[in-house]
Amino acid sequence: MRRAMKRCRVAMLEYLPQLLPRFLALRATASGLLVWENGEDETHPPRHMTGVSRARVLALWLLLADGDVAAVDAKPWLPGYGPFLQGA
Repeated sequence: MRRAMKRCRVAMLEYLPQLLPRFLALRATASGLLVWENGEDETHPPRHMTGVSRARVLALWLLLADGDVAAVDAKPWLPGYGPFLQGA
């Protein structure tokens, strides 16, 4: 798992700025909340998942590291920022 995390971190630092829109974000919290945002595309408002495992977060980050935004976008997201960030 650590090797995969390192691969993801290296890929994100080296390649994501060139591959992905500037305001694309996949944020995870320790509580299992995952938020997916594309600030450059108003037709895709923020979405979230709850109860997301570290392994699933890593898998989604690896998809992004590979530039597969469509695969991340196709997951079963719920509308908004989620229960913990709605008022923030």
